[in-house]
Amino acid sequence: MSRKEREFIPPDAKAGDIRGFSMSEGRLWLAVHLYGHDFDYQIRTAEIDGVSHVVELLIRPSDEDIPITPQDLRRIPLKRLAAATALFGHGGEFEWERMNRPEKPVPSKPGPRGYGDEHYGEVAQLARDAVRMSMSARQYISRSKHVTVHTADKWLKECRKRGHLTAGELRRNRKDTQQ
Repeated sequence: MSRKEREFIPPDAKAGDIRGFSMSEGRLWLAVHLYGHDFDYQIRTAEIDGVSHVVELLIRPSDEDIPITPQDLRRIPLKRLAAATALFGHGGEFEWERMNRPEKPVPSKPGPRGYGDEHYGEVAQLARDAVRMSMSARQYISRSKHVTVHTADKWLKECRKRGHLTAGELRRNRKDTQQ
């Protein structure tokens, strides 16, 4: 079986999405499993200036001895791994609704006056979570709420209009996040 055949990605997922977690033996590391990756990543994180960072990383093959290539090292999503471990906790339970495929019902259609502030507050929080995980906010909202990307764009615009998001808050190259 070739390496390409081992990399199975379900139709509703993309490479790099979180497939699951398990606690590693030993130093209380967290093992993160990603779709499309032949390796499991055992990581330990530390919070520095309020942001979770990977401080130790152990790469283990999922099935058998697979050589690690430079391409494998380049495709490790450190920010996503750090964000995922930051969300892990709360008594050992992972908040799955904040990663990959949330288990939330599809929102009901808006009334004649549109959605309320609660809906746009939730959309703003999803956008912040997406940026924290180094994902596209509009695509993350689209997947989470089961709407088109165009609808997610309109909702983000309304979030800014209502004051749930500030101008430039979702930019990836903000100076206050760079170190």
